[in-house]
Order: sequence, then C-alpha cells, then structure tokens
Amino acid sequence: LYISEFFGNLVEFVRQYAKEEAELEFRRLSQDEETPVNDIQHTKESNSQGKLEVNEKLIENVAFELTETWSKRLEAMRAELESVFSNCSALKLLVKKSFASFLANYNSFTKYVKANHSIVAASLVPVHIVMKEGKIILGEYSV
Repeated sequence: LYISEFFGNLVEFVRQYAKEEAELEFRRLSQDEETPVNDIQHTKESNSQGKLEVNEKLIENVAFELTETWSKRLEAMRAELESVFSNCSALKLLVKKSFASFLANYNSFTKYVKANHSIVAASLVPVHIVMKEGKIILGEYSV
C-alpha cells in the first residue's frame, strides 16, 4: 500500500523494532475497527528477550515527525490514492486498508515508546485522537 511513501520513517522503525505487534494490530483493525486499539497484547516482553536497543535520537525524530505532520501526510495519502485509483471500484477499500496499516504502525510505535521512553511518549498524539481525526480526514472512505 501507499503507507511507506508517506510514513516511511514510521514504517521502517516498526518493521525493525515492533513488526509482530504491528502485524497483529493490522489484522485486528482490518477485521473489526470498533474494537479499542489498546486491547492488543504485546508480543515482545523485554530487551533481554530479543528486542533491539534503539537510539534515543531516532525515537525522538520519528515521534516529532509524526506529531507535526501525521494529518497532512494522511490527507496527501488520500489525495494520491484518489488520483491514481479514481476510476477504481476498490478505492474505498484501498483507502481503508492504508489507514488501517498506518494505525497499526502508529499504535505499535506508541506502545514501544510508552514502554521504553516515557518522556518522548508524552509528546505523541494519543492513538484514539489519531483514529478519530483520521476518520474525519478520510471522510467517505472511513465508513
């Protein structure tokens, strides 16, 4: 989907440090969008059980980028999908799947940051706000 083009740093971070959780979250969001996002279980326990150590500056950079630009990037992603797939009957599904993928990655990132870097976590937009505002941005496609 288009998420890597618009949220590349987020996708790369999650792919490297929280991949399993993001995959579980995407499956859950794709099936039932009404279930609260925080109900997912963590798939990795601690740094001693396989998590890679992450550079604090990398987390700060991804967090700052998301906090400042997530809504603009989501709007741009929707516009890009509309322009490329304007005559496609699957446009609504593509937008919904792209949004679900973004939410899965964002939720995995915020969980990782909350568990490992609480100071940075305080600056993140809460997941429920991203979900609510994201549905407004996506308009007719989020139904």
